[in-house]
Amino acid sequence: TSQARGGDAGGEVLEGIFAGDRFTGWLKHPVLTKSEQYELAIEVGPGDNVGVWKISKPKYVDFGFEGEFEIFPGDEPGTIRMRDDMTILVAELNGAGPGTLSGRVSQNGLMWGGFFETTLEVEDY
Repeated sequence: TSQARGGDAGGEVLEGIFAGDRFTGWLKHPVLTKSEQYELAIEVGPGDNVGVWKISKPKYVDFGFEGEFEIFPGDEPGTIRMRDDMTILVAELNGAGPGTLSGRVSQNGLMWGGFFETTLEVEDY
């Protein structure tokens, strides 16, 4: 069973993201999701600087939002950039509370109105 830590759950403060980390939450963007919230999953790995992301069942786009991305340091301390050819997530570590990634979504250069928020999941053994 997985249980999320972070946000209101009083999670651990993130110092970075690492291979094996999985974040779940939501994303919305005026073009990508027609400003509706969709479920977002971010999985880091196999290395600390790559991963896979996806939105569950986007209704209004024919290309989907799924695939591999690269991770880069952000412009500000405590931030990172996750990006592929069309999409950039500008993330603040612990932006919505300890154990969270949150920030802005840029799709083909369109930054206004795009936001996301995710929480680190941990296995409950």
